[in-house]
Amino acid sequence: MCRVPRSVFELHSKVTSGNCTVQSHPRVVKRKREIAHPIERNTGLLARVNEREPISLPDCGNRRTEAKMKKYTKTCLVMAASLVIAVSFVTACQARQQGPAAAANEHPAQNPYYSRTDTKVLKVPDSVWKKILPANIYAVAREKDTERAFTGKYWNFEGIGTYYCAVCGNKLFRSDAKFASECGWPSFFKTVRPASVVYQVDKSYGMVREEVLCGRCGSHLGHVFDDGPPPTGKRFCMNSIVLEFMPDEKKAQKPSKPGAGPKP
Repeated sequence: MCRVPRSVFELHSKVTSGNCTVQSHPRVVKRKREIAHPIERNTGLLARVNEREPISLPDCGNRRTEAKMKKYTKTCLVMAASLVIAVSFVTACQARQQGPAAAANEHPAQNPYYSRTDTKVLKVPDSVWKKILPANIYAVAREKDTERAFTGKYWNFEGIGTYYCAVCGNKLFRSDAKFASECGWPSFFKTVRPASVVYQVDKSYGMVREEVLCGRCGSHLGHVFDDGPPPTGKRFCMNSIVLEFMPDEKKAQKPSKPGAGPKP
């Protein structure tokens, strides 16, 4: 009869050598599996851990790619915003240089009283003007409204030409009489001719001012003050919306005759 081994190691040696036929106890078998080869033991442990809770290792490549994509997207947004700002700036500059000149030819054709050559005084009631004029022009010209400072298209305009009344086409000012003013409205120090405008006292808003009206149709243009530059000392502070600008035509240069150049 075989003696019961005292240790698991003795049991393992006897079972391996075939000197004992004792049936292995379940706990002994479990212990035997745990003391197996270190490589097999670690492999089995990793397998059991993977079965219970998968281990997710950090993917450095994906994180770097995501960071690059965020940086690229941010750069694209900045470039797009810069492009929009640049296009807006160029458009505003073009409108400043070309808009007023182009607007001179956009006067509504249904105005039968508009003329840049006729100087006859008009006696047209406001009810008729209201049907002819656009609402924004009617509010300033006939209801004596005032456009906000620094919003008019002519307050800092530097084109060379003539300014006409937007209601009737009466010639009012020349560009060489316009000067830079910090008031926010186009300012002139003299009119084209004395009869271009007429004056009346304005006591609105608790002030006493000298109102300037068109000499042909009587539309409100603005006010005149005694703080202008020489030689008149006047400052005709006008509303841009009741003015129309027509640039001077460029004179065509005469072709030079053949052989008219400087002699050697």
